[in-house]
Amino acid sequence: MNLTREQRDAVLCDENTLIEACPGSGKTRTLVAKLLHCLDGVRNTSRKIACVTYTNAAVYEIEHRVREYGSSGDEDYCDISTIHSFCLVNILNHFYWRIPEYSGGFSVLTPEAEQYQKTASDVLAEHGLPKQLAEGFENVNRQPDGTPTSSELGLSVVIDFWERLQKKGFIDFPNIIYYSHRLLAENPSLARALSCKYAWMLVDEFQDTTELQVEILRRIAKVGNTKFFLVGDPCQSIFGFAGARVELMEKFGDEIGANLGFRLLANYRSSEKIVQHAERVFSRTPPMYAVGETADADIEPVYVHADTAFEAIRDSFLPSLKTLGIEYGEAAIIAPWWVKLWHLGKALREMGVPIVGPGARPYRKSHLFAALAEQVCAFIAYPSRKGLYQIEKELFLLLNPKNAIAFNEPFTRILLSQ
Repeated sequence: MNLTREQRDAVLCDENTLIEACPGSGKTRTLVAKLLHCLDGVRNTSRKIACVTYTNAAVYEIEHRVREYGSSGDEDYCDISTIHSFCLVNILNHFYWRIPEYSGGFSVLTPEAEQYQKTASDVLAEHGLPKQLAEGFENVNRQPDGTPTSSELGLSVVIDFWERLQKKGFIDFPNIIYYSHRLLAENPSLARALSCKYAWMLVDEFQDTTELQVEILRRIAKVGNTKFFLVGDPCQSIFGFAGARVELMEKFGDEIGANLGFRLLANYRSSEKIVQHAERVFSRTPPMYAVGETADADIEPVYVHADTAFEAIRDSFLPSLKTLGIEYGEAAIIAPWWVKLWHLGKALREMGVPIVGPGARPYRKSHLFAALAEQVCAFIAYPSRKGLYQIEKELFLLLNPKNAIAFNEPFTRILLSQ
């Protein structure tokens, strides 16, 4: 795997490390290289490497690269997952019986599940709030003391929602994290066990980590058997509304004595003009700079203000694509949260604009064969080894529903724990 000098130095550092990586700087490549490097130290041992990232898409991408660049059997020594999946598999699934509220078992409830939507609607109706605010429940996390982070819904409304889920035996994403933390706090031996299990923990997108998530990492770190490799960018923190606090990145790095001497500032993705605009919004010292094939691209970024994102897309973005001769499949719409894209996607689809991503499906992905059918169709259109792996994975999840742990996607199946 080809690495720059800065990337290689970070990978070879054998101590706790915190890397500040700008957009397009090859952080995923660096993370995968570090993972492969760490695997050399755990092969033929009882220990593993944990790689925690923010979305399923990132999980799949890292898994694919490990298969591409690693050795046969490497997957047995690394756990690549989202933080919710990490907590669910390593903590909650094994020790839920120690939590009085869930001693009889639980079901993970995703935002698109009917029970989730019905409970949200019932709570909003009882508190005299419009049902359009239902997505607000997804943007709330819990703090270490159990209280919700700030919400436009009001703390009492959020607490009511969580209590109703709990009484029905359901648990949502914020409470996966909260109860996992509670188990670690009340049972120190669990943190010791995790620290003995994982020689390294690699954490991606660390700037969007919440206080409670950091507290879980902190308890593992205090045991002293696990080293940390953290990658993030303070200028890309976009989940403050969901409880992320960018200052936790440097604070946790200081606590674990992380080497802070690595910065990836070369942007291989964007032109110099785009980089200059980005530097005006969030300036860095030293500044980010453009390299690579697109560095000299002459297209000037355009800022458009509109009452709604949909109006800006409909009245400006789509006409611009037509004027520039850019196909829909070569254009991207980006947002900080998939819920926003889901509503935009539905509106664009109703206009006859073909889309891929949240809002593209006219059906629920939770339908029994939907996920498998999508991967089969994708392979027919674009045959690849990666596509075959995705088909194999979806077939496995279809036949083994208890292993269907898919977080941060718009539609996913419910995991039942006995």
